[in-house]
Amino acid sequence: MPKVKTEIVPNYTESQEQEMAMVYGASNTDAERLESMNEFVSKFGKKLASVRQKLVRMGIYIKPEKTTKTGAKIVRKNELVEQLAKLTGSSESDVESMEKATKKSLEIVINTLHVQARTIQDLENELSKVYQDELENGNTETNEELSGS
Repeated sequence: MPKVKTEIVPNYTESQEQEMAMVYGASNTDAERLESMNEFVSKFGKKLASVRQKLVRMGIYIKPEKTTKTGAKIVRKNELVEQLAKLTGSSESDVESMEKATKKSLEIVINTLHVQARTIQDLENELSKVYQDELENGNTETNEELSGS
C-alpha cells in the first residue's frame, strides 16, 4: 500500500500572524499585551495558551512582570543591596553582608537615604539662591562669609 502524503494545515494564517505581530508588538504594558491576546482568542477562536505559544514561536512574546499581591514590582534583596551600595558610594563587596538583613530593614535604610539626599539637595539649592541674591545685591561682607574668606 503506497504512503499517502498528508498536507499540514497551519494553525494560524499568514495574515493572522502579521496581525498578531502588529497588534501585540504595539502593546506597551502587560495589561495591553494581555488585552491584545484576549482579542486574538475571541477573534480567531483559539485558546489563550495557543495564542501565547504562537507569540513565543514568533519570538515576540514578552513575559509579564511578576508583582506582589498589592501590584508592586518584586524587588529582590540583592537589588536593594546594590541600591544601597550606589547610594553610599560603596562597592557591592563592602555592603554584601547587608543581604543578611531583612528586606524591610533594607527598604527603610534606602528610603531614609533618599529622603536625606533630597533634603541635602534642597538645602544646597536654597544656599545657592541666597548666595546668588547676595552677589546681585553687591553685599561683599556676606560674600566673604559665604565663600569662607
